[in-house]
Amino acid sequence: MLRPGATARVCSGSIGAGLGLGAGDLLGTCVRRLLAQDPEGDAIVNAEVEWAWRSVVLYGWHCVRIRGDLVRAAPAVVLPMPGGHEGHQGHQGH
Repeated sequence: MLRPGATARVCSGSIGAGLGLGAGDLLGTCVRRLLAQDPEGDAIVNAEVEWAWRSVVLYGWHCVRIRGDLVRAAPAVVLPMPGGHEGHQGHQGH
C-alpha cells in the first residue's frame, strides 16, 4: 500500500441546464488525479466516491471526491514453500 486514505477532489461549473462550461469527465479526472499522487500507484482499493451538486440561480457546481487506498498491483504472487522443497521447480507435465 503506497498511500492509505488518499483523497482527490475535482469540481466543475456549468451555466443553466448543463449549458456552457459543463461538468466533463469529473470521475475520470478525479481517478487520474488520485493515481498521480504516487508514480508507482496504479490501482485504488477500498474507494469511497462522493458526488455533490450546488446551484445558485443559473450557475451549477458539480464536484466528485474519491477517498481510497492507493496501491501498486502485484503482477504475480510468490508463496513460500514449506520446508524441504527448496529445489522443487513445479510440475513439468512430461
